[in-house]
Amino acid sequence: MPERAAAPPVHGRRVLVTAAFLALVICPLVVVAIASTSLFRAGGRVLEVEMRTSSGNTAEIFWSADYIFSGSAREAASINQEPGAFARVRFRLPRERFEVLGFDPMNGEGDAVIRGIRVLDDHGHVVRTIDPLVLRPFHEVTRVMPVADGVRVLTTPGATNPMMILNASWLAAPSAWRGVQFVTPLGLAWIGLAALALLATAIGVVMKDAMRESFDRRTVLWLAMLFLIVVWAKALVLLQHPVPVPFWDQWDGEGAMLYIPWWHDGLTWRQMFALHNEHRLFFSRLLAVALLVLNGQWDPHLQILVNAVILALAAVVLAAVLWMAGGRRRLPFVVALVALAVAPPLGLENSLHGFQSAFYLLLLFSLLAIWLMIAHEPGTAAWALGVACAFCSLFTVAGGALVIVPVALASVLRAVATPRRWRRLAITVVALAAVAAVAAAAMSPPIAYHEPLKAVSWPAFIRSLGRNLALPWVDAPALAPILWLPLAVAAGVVLRRRLQSKEDERLLLALGAWVLCQALAIAYARGGDGVAPASRYLDLLGLGLVVNSLALATWLAAGKRPVQIGVVVILCVWLGGLTAGIVSLSRETLATHGQQRERGAREHVRNVRAFVATDDIDELLDKIGPRDLPYNNAWLLANWLQHPYIRHVLPAIVRPPLDLQPAAPTERQSPASTSPRSKAFFCIDPSPPKEGQAT
Repeated sequence: MPERAAAPPVHGRRVLVTAAFLALVICPLVVVAIASTSLFRAGGRVLEVEMRTSSGNTAEIFWSADYIFSGSAREAASINQEPGAFARVRFRLPRERFEVLGFDPMNGEGDAVIRGIRVLDDHGHVVRTIDPLVLRPFHEVTRVMPVADGVRVLTTPGATNPMMILNASWLAAPSAWRGVQFVTPLGLAWIGLAALALLATAIGVVMKDAMRESFDRRTVLWLAMLFLIVVWAKALVLLQHPVPVPFWDQWDGEGAMLYIPWWHDGLTWRQMFALHNEHRLFFSRLLAVALLVLNGQWDPHLQILVNAVILALAAVVLAAVLWMAGGRRRLPFVVALVALAVAPPLGLENSLHGFQSAFYLLLLFSLLAIWLMIAHEPGTAAWALGVACAFCSLFTVAGGALVIVPVALASVLRAVATPRRWRRLAITVVALAAVAAVAAAAMSPPIAYHEPLKAVSWPAFIRSLGRNLALPWVDAPALAPILWLPLAVAAGVVLRRRLQSKEDERLLLALGAWVLCQALAIAYARGGDGVAPASRYLDLLGLGLVVNSLALATWLAAGKRPVQIGVVVILCVWLGGLTAGIVSLSRETLATHGQQRERGAREHVRNVRAFVATDDIDELLDKIGPRDLPYNNAWLLANWLQHPYIRHVLPAIVRPPLDLQPAAPTERQSPASTSPRSKAFFCIDPSPPKEGQAT
């Protein structure tokens, strides 16, 4: 009998698993991130536009690398058309790489019908055919809508320089299935699974840390209960305040930027990493496209429920790491604290807006990065996974870069507490420097229309910061020093010991530093004249409640019997005050923003459904958002609602009626059998519309 082959050593298996993870998960994410930094070059030399205009005799194109068009980067062509006929206008395309192409179909007021756009090579062969529907209004253009013989473009009254824009990627040659610049079905599936695998592995490492010692059935039940409480609480808010129609940023940030290019095979990784205001919402965009493809429908309710699952995972990770750092004691207390801070509808914008997944992803990636980088030895696989999560946090919202501060603080404290650890600290410093370099490269330039939102003065900044830190009593900024006193005392104790700290102190100080940095950034960028924080930021600031409550609870464990009794009383008063504040703020939020959103949702359904059924633009222009419409610009909303693919994927409550046709008579059914009763049976064509075909 032949001997069995020896099993590969454990070390060898770990090397293979690590290599496979790097090759299949990390490397693809890095490749598409690098590909997103490259501009596009036209795949041909000539742009041919077949169109008919009502006025003007000249058309022009402009190109730019930054949306600032100059007079030198332009090409003009004459429009020679017979009355009522289509003319073919040709432009020479630039050879350099650029970001966007501007197209002026005419040099005056009127309308134009564009029947086709093609990119030709030097020999006149078609390199790419472009659907005119992908043109976006930019200046003095009100409508871009499909008509029988093409796409009709309407200008504003008195227009002198109407312009539409086209991403340079549309001029490049179509991407093959293996291309790395365009989001192909294979690329979407691979990158989506890679992001999911990264998150699942990081969470799995945290759970493995938790199971390393005492991890029994009771621990599993407590964490599972926390997960279910958070999901149930968010689902309950959605049940009471349904949002059946995509709202606000979803129309331009998802519909126009993601779904329309995806349908036309023109979505690029550059668009996936592009700025949305100050944020690079890569993972939120990846999630949005994946849900659309898997579900076949643009469903805000599904997005909101998936967001709730992400928040619940973040809550479980937070409770697990706090429990482990605290000596694996008082898990019910930790779970209750986390549920108190996360489950209530304080961040109502995030709870009722499918577009807000980035805030929950920021919280999840940041928690994973902080724990994995400070609880594991630098250079290990778990620590490297934390570095990857730190990089991922940069592509959630702008505050992702602030994860550098808590990791650096905790790493320094750990190096002080552990002799001969400074060499390992150098590895962490190098990793954080790399994260900082990518954060600086990805940072948004100043946005002019956001300048009024910044703190107008130092007193306004201090007042706004106090409100951020006084959560849940956001209208009483004077309470901020009291609410943050426990963590300040913990920091003072560590300083008194000459930076000697224990694991729970390091984690609490790191998390507190993260919340403090977020509060400072919010007060600076959105402080105004000292306003309270918007509800979308409260899910981040709520972590401060947990940290300070646990810092206060450590006094109970450290003190003697008489002191313990006093601390128990203080802790009960503390938690009672926090609970009262959270209940009060939740009621106020639901009574104001919740009711407004509920009333607005009813009007949104009514008005969007009416426009989809009638295409009456005049009726739509009489409405304003967010009171009547789910977007602030009725013209743009009408353009998007008339796109065939957007109509096809709209939620069922506002989607166009199904096209019902009488069933053709079968061989067993005579024509005479088509009685009124038999006419009740219809055929429904379930196939989606093809590109360029209206529903």
